[in-house]
Amino acid sequence: MRITLKPALIVGSASIAYYFLGDLIMERLPWLSTPTWTATWLSRSTATLAWFQLLNVGGSLLAAAPIAVVLTLTGGVQRIRLALVIGAVTAVVTLVPLAWAPFSSHSAPEWMIWIFSTTLAVGIVVSLPLLVWLLNFRLGGPNAAGGSG
Repeated sequence: MRITLKPALIVGSASIAYYFLGDLIMERLPWLSTPTWTATWLSRSTATLAWFQLLNVGGSLLAAAPIAVVLTLTGGVQRIRLALVIGAVTAVVTLVPLAWAPFSSHSAPEWMIWIFSTTLAVGIVVSLPLLVWLLNFRLGGPNAAGGSG
């Protein structure tokens, strides 16, 4: 498999931008204030877990939006594939440090941390290609109907 310089530079620079945008956005989300509508849930921990997952997905989508616009306008026919690789690289870079964090240092149960981490990873990986595809579809690009590329 041959890796050319241009896609590697695009993936590297976009992954760095996506990571830092995600960090900037995620730290400003209302993690400590659970909305009142979550009181209708069965338990407080379930409501908190659901709220955190909404914040994970929303933060991932917000961080991916500027990168998706740039990829849609400049990514060529490989834009969706590039978006998927950028999302995967960013998810790995984001979640690898969590793998070394001992679960005993967290106050939440281990199963909750796994759900949280999995949702974050899926949100990071899927948000960018989804937004690129939606923007491409909306702008009527060559891949608008979801063709190869």
